[in-house]
Amino acid sequence: MDDQNYARLRSSLLREGAVFGVILPDGWFGRPYDNMLKCTGLRRANDFVEISLNDWVEVRIEGKAEVQLTRGDGHSGNQLEIGGFENAKFSYVPIGATTPVNEVYDSGQVVLVDLSS
Repeated sequence: MDDQNYARLRSSLLREGAVFGVILPDGWFGRPYDNMLKCTGLRRANDFVEISLNDWVEVRIEGKAEVQLTRGDGHSGNQLEIGGFENAKFSYVPIGATTPVNEVYDSGQVVLVDLSS
């Protein structure tokens, strides 16, 4: 991910009071608008970006991804769309479990829907 896309991602995720729902390439994580996840960590290396949400959900974007901010339509919040990646790895630990569930996507988009307002 280049500097411009990372800056766009960082400023949106780390905004005071921001919470998000996650749409994966195969649909919503959980029920739509039910999970309100806060960014608790953001890490960047040469070939990936890791986003930690509520310390139990992690999104790892690998390759030269593009980040686009789409304005909400009044019914939903702004959307942070991440696409063009080589791989997107989504991991979470279900309630009551100790082992994470891992999903890998090689196409599509990961969308973080801003549920703050």
